[in-house]
Amino acid sequence: MVRILFGVVWGVDASLKWQPAFIDHLVAHILGALPGQPTWGQAWIPFWHHTVGANPRLFAYLVAGIETALAISLILGLLTNLFASGQRSSTPSSTPPWCWAAPARPSASTAG
Repeated sequence: MVRILFGVVWGVDASLKWQPAFIDHLVAHILGALPGQPTWGQAWIPFWHHTVGANPRLFAYLVAGIETALAISLILGLLTNLFASGQRSSTPSSTPPWCWAAPARPSASTAG
């Protein structure tokens, strides 16, 4: 249920990316984000302005297409098994070492 709800929200966001206002003014939106950014992020925005500025319509359609595909995948449950298997395979590396093994006997405890 949460996956579908998230897919719907992502779909609404993707539909906004297909609007002419986003496609036609993408470069201006990127530059508009520059004021007020922390110093570590100020170099990142001109990089994207330069990158997107080469072909802003292509980049806008690419972003809109990827977001639409992700929304449809979430709503329909496509790639769910792939993501679940990736989550299972990454679990040992994302948990602290003291959670890797269970207590040696039922009455044993890892606390204290």
